[in-house]
Amino acid sequence: MRRLDMETIIICAVMAMAGAVGLVAGVAAFAGIQFQECDGAVLTGICLVLGGVMWGILLIFNSNPSTKRVKI
Repeated sequence: MRRLDMETIIICAVMAMAGAVGLVAGVAAFAGIQFQECDGAVLTGICLVLGGVMWGILLIFNSNPSTKRVKI
């Protein structure tokens, strides 16, 4: 297993948080939920949990050296 550089870790974290916020906002818009009626702590917790899961998935997939060998 190769070592990940700091740039990859930070980019994965930023993309995971953006994806988590986008997923929560998309589900809320699709379900017709207004953010003014929701509890802020619950929304923050959901975003953080989703972001953590997505960050872990992104780090796992970016640490696999076989995914870097694709030639286009």
